[in-house]
Amino acid sequence: MLAHLLMFAVVMLWGATFVLVKKAIAEIAPQWFNALRMMLAFACLALVYHRQWRQLTRQAWMFGAAAGASLACGYVFQTQGLATTTPTNSRKFCSGSAPSG
Repeated sequence: MLAHLLMFAVVMLWGATFVLVKKAIAEIAPQWFNALRMMLAFACLALVYHRQWRQLTRQAWMFGAAAGASLACGYVFQTQGLATTTPTNSRKFCSGSAPSG
C-alpha cells in the first residue's frame, strides 16, 4: 500500500511540473529558465558531492559531460515545445502517449 501511495505522489509531482514550467516560461524565456534550472541543479550537486570530484577520472568527466549535454538538449526541446502547446499535450508526448487534438 505504501508503494502505491509513493508512486501516486511521484506521478502527481511529475505531472504538476508541466503546469509549473508552463507558468514559469510565461514569465521568463525558456532558454533562461533551463539555464537557471541547470545551474541550480549543478550547485546543489556540487555541494553534496564536492569531496568526490578529485576522484573522478578524465573519462568520467567526459561521460558526465556527454550525459549532461544530452539531458540539456532534452530539456531545451521539451521546454521549447511546452511554450507552444498545452501542458497536457507536452506530458503525453514526453510519456509516450498520443497527443490529443
